[in-house]
Amino acid sequence: MEGKSLEERVTLVENELRGLPDRIGTLETQVTAVVLQVSELREEMTSMRGEMTAMRGDMTSLRDEMTSMRGDMTSLRGEMTSVRGEMTSMRDELRKEIKDGDDETRRLMRVLHEDLVARIALIDRG
Repeated sequence: MEGKSLEERVTLVENELRGLPDRIGTLETQVTAVVLQVSELREEMTSMRGEMTAMRGDMTSLRDEMTSMRGDMTSLRGEMTSVRGEMTSMRDELRKEIKDGDDETRRLMRVLHEDLVARIALIDRG
């Protein structure tokens, strides 16, 4: 530019300045779009923070429920063990009663058989 006259240099600067408002307008539009995107991102992050907090609360609630269920399952297991013991005891008692009843039936059958044999012997003797 040193070799150019002042008039040429002023004309060159004027030509450059003519496109400047359009370029600034475009830049303003781009900056506005970026600011809008940042604002939307901030809103989304705030919303996500709330959702994460809610999810954390749900997870805590779920953990508490599972802990409660674990206690219930442990209690149920104890009750089932107790019922199993009672059923085993009842089975053993029932088996004993059946065996005792069978033994009594056999004893009575022997008595009846001996009685029948004695009656038949009496009949044979006349």
